[in-house]
Amino acid sequence: MELVTIEEWAAAAGFQDNEIVSKLKQYAAKVSEASGMFNLTGFKTIEQIESELVVKSLVPFVGENVPRGTKFADLGTGAGVPGIPFAICFPGVEGVLFDSNGKKIDFINRTLGELKIDNVSASKVRIEEAGRQNIFRGEFDLVLSRAFAEVYVVLEMAAPFLKVTGRLFVYSKLTFDELPSGVIKHAVRLGLEPASENAANLSRHGLVFEKVKKTPGLYPRRYPIIKRDSEAFLAGK
Repeated sequence: MELVTIEEWAAAAGFQDNEIVSKLKQYAAKVSEASGMFNLTGFKTIEQIESELVVKSLVPFVGENVPRGTKFADLGTGAGVPGIPFAICFPGVEGVLFDSNGKKIDFINRTLGELKIDNVSASKVRIEEAGRQNIFRGEFDLVLSRAFAEVYVVLEMAAPFLKVTGRLFVYSKLTFDELPSGVIKHAVRLGLEPASENAANLSRHGLVFEKVKKTPGLYPRRYPIIKRDSEAFLAGK
């Protein structure tokens, strides 16, 4: 596995904001420090954390137009990825990082305060519960999901958060052609469809869905039900 430092990535991408690069490195250092105290991430070295967590969170968005005022949600954020690196690189956005793990949310809140990152907040809540709350439902222009769950689960969890015309980006090596037809049909039920050609660059790094209509009030269902249906599709049923 070839590892890329934050400085190497920034230089290759033509990214020259030294203050942002410095803050990304500080964030990586805090993840490394906290990982020595509790199970924050599976990556053990600072080199792995910079390359696998920080850089790989940002690569899909190199050259992307992310307008100021974009409201984003990061589902199952864990150590704060991709949400914290994304918020550092795009200071004009506003975001909420969701996770049900209290220790991880505590780490994120400390990190946001210490690094003076004021364009995101963290919420300790189960994703399916947050998706039913009026304060979050239909409020976001962009939802990010990295290593959170199977695509079927992510779709149902994410769709309720999005505004109509909003986008869901799932970090994934899969293509739409590799998804079971039932997963695409479920996306349509949720008000989503595969993104159009103007998302071609982002699509090289994952799955992009567009919100084309309001998500029915039935969704999201309880997690055990979503997981059961997802497993059935994976089994080819």
